[in-house]
Amino acid sequence: MGERVDVVGATPAPTLIYQRREHQIALTEMPTASGPREPRLATRDGYSLLEWTDGERMFVAVSDLPPAELTAFGVAFRRAAATEREEASGRDVASHRPGTNPRRAARGGSSPPSLR
Repeated sequence: MGERVDVVGATPAPTLIYQRREHQIALTEMPTASGPREPRLATRDGYSLLEWTDGERMFVAVSDLPPAELTAFGVAFRRAAATEREEASGRDVASHRPGTNPRRAARGGSSPPSLR
């Protein structure tokens, strides 16, 4: 649906805005020093918050969706991100194989996942 830059502490953080029916989901990505961590779900002031880490990035999704639906969004997002990483890894391998065209290999990939 859109994007914005939020400021967390003093750090600019990219935020993507997704739409689910009449609800919005704000997904913010921030750097983190901790390793991968399983998703953690909380509710504050009527909003559902889902937080997880993936390597050196922390993600926080906030919405007025019911907690189960925000959890399903997080599952779909992580699945799509893992698929994208695998495809990117395959493109990197293909671009280094003798006899392949690196530009053609770089054009591969998929569209952003539909999470509606």
